[in-house]
Amino acid sequence: MLNKSSANFFTSENLNRLTEKRNDDKWINQKLEDPGASFIPLWQDKNLFNVSVQPKIIYLKKNELKRYSYINNTITLIGELNGRVYFSISLDNSEDGIEEDYSTFGIFASIRKYSALLDKDEASLLAYSNALHNWQNHHQFCGLCGSKTKLVCTGHRLDCSNPGCRHQSFPRTDPAIITLIYNDDKCLLVRQPHWQPGQYALVAGFVEPGESLESAVARETYEETGIELDEINYFSAQPWPFPGSIMLGFTAKAVTDKITMHDNELEDAIWMTREEIVEGIKNKTLKNPTSFSVAFKLLENWFNEKSTEKFSDIISYINK
Repeated sequence: MLNKSSANFFTSENLNRLTEKRNDDKWINQKLEDPGASFIPLWQDKNLFNVSVQPKIIYLKKNELKRYSYINNTITLIGELNGRVYFSISLDNSEDGIEEDYSTFGIFASIRKYSALLDKDEASLLAYSNALHNWQNHHQFCGLCGSKTKLVCTGHRLDCSNPGCRHQSFPRTDPAIITLIYNDDKCLLVRQPHWQPGQYALVAGFVEPGESLESAVARETYEETGIELDEINYFSAQPWPFPGSIMLGFTAKAVTDKITMHDNELEDAIWMTREEIVEGIKNKTLKNPTSFSVAFKLLENWFNEKSTEKFSDIISYINK
């Protein structure tokens, strides 16, 4: 199972997070001045890309950073990859002129827009830095007393500035389940009303407090579609930096097939055979999940179990 999860996009087996160095001020200061250190600027939940040919992420040297009014006046240690140390810097969202200042390097854009075109290790760097950026942005004040917080531990801990409180906060990840539900030779596809025409995905939702992962799978499925499940099995996990979740993939066998949308979250839910899925993609009435998502991996795994053709090969051929 570990191999499955580590193979998913936004993960990297090669990234050393250097947890033991986060409080080593001497080492951090040395690396900050190292010409080989690379900086990932983030602004308004966006990364810096060069899109002149094929989109690629832009890493800057310290002397190339245009603004120093960073959120909480700090930087974040991301880790070491292929012998290079990476830091991220959250630029102040409220400042004017930042896009213009950085226009000589590239444009700020959402990681979601260019993810499929990135190297897997680079995508992991961005996923990690974006998740920390989001946490830092949304926890600038203490949740207990309301005082200003201060980032310490090179961006990995927030301390309350109130001497009478001193509450400490750490980065959080929200667990969410996503499930490939099958019944005989059909699988369940669903869509939300704000999605693009033809876009379908799998049942997904957040895990509630005090709830097991399997219970979340069963509850979300019943709430959204009225379908009851059996044989709920873990598949693999994927960090999902939109903004800070981890998608926990499951497969489950349906024991009922009548669809009743209870909570009105969905616009549509349908059972589809392998043949119907291929036909829908061919005639443009169905859009498959994005190829870098665990949803795609789940659908691909189910499809390939009883098909002489590989799902990814069919998609590649159709999209030529």
